[in-house]
Amino acid sequence: MALKIKRPTKNFQRPFTQNHADYQSQFLSFMAEHGMEPDKRHGLVGDGSIGRAYINLGGDRKLSGWYQLWLNQSVPFGRVGDYRISMDQPTATWKPENKQSFRMTKTHKEEIMRLQREAEIKKAEKYGKAAKKAQTLWDKGTPCEKHPYLEKKGVLSYGLKTDAKGNLMIPLYDTNLSVVGLQYINDQGKKLFLTGSRKSGSFFILGQEVLKTSDTIYYAEGYATAASVHQDMAMPANGSSRTKEWLKYTCQKPLVITTITLAQRSPR
Repeated sequence: MALKIKRPTKNFQRPFTQNHADYQSQFLSFMAEHGMEPDKRHGLVGDGSIGRAYINLGGDRKLSGWYQLWLNQSVPFGRVGDYRISMDQPTATWKPENKQSFRMTKTHKEEIMRLQREAEIKKAEKYGKAAKKAQTLWDKGTPCEKHPYLEKKGVLSYGLKTDAKGNLMIPLYDTNLSVVGLQYINDQGKKLFLTGSRKSGSFFILGQEVLKTSDTIYYAEGYATAASVHQDMAMPANGSSRTKEWLKYTCQKPLVITTITLAQRSPR
């Protein structure tokens, strides 16, 4: 009697067997298609935590992009975003190239959500440790009146300090006015952040004494520009990387987004 051979059916729910290198290559290509390149200082982050990415803006590479990539799951998943547009909503999402042969199940979606929660917990722990360290270092700093960087920019010190090495220290505040990070600037103007500082959503206020009585608040990207505006306008200014939390803190007062450079300042 002849044997009947039954051909195996393809299991479309079976986890992919491609290695991480394949998925990383695919995701890097996906990022490139959307004009992004991951920050090489940290490499491609694949545990679901937020990574930074460069975007080409008018011929200049700016670290204004972000991405998340989950590799340690049966179906890798990724997404990219632009901080100028949103801090949490992606501009595009990614799945492996053979996604047509796969239908994401409820279990896979739950797995992605679980990894997202774990990444958020790790991020909160990192920010918490950095905030404590930043507060300790800030308390040990020396009040600063003059600094080569400030003199070069032609601005004054508004509550800044220096560390033991003479680096300028700028605190990063949250909406409770708690120190959550530090930025250092040396004599040559090189800027570095204390590891783990929560840059997104943090700010530094110049002119807190007139904040409640002023009609307008100026927003500037960076301390030197904010100090310039504060000196010229006698209004509160915010040296910050984001405006969302800043708007919450100022109770929706009128806000002027400042884009002037120091070369465009009015003469004093």
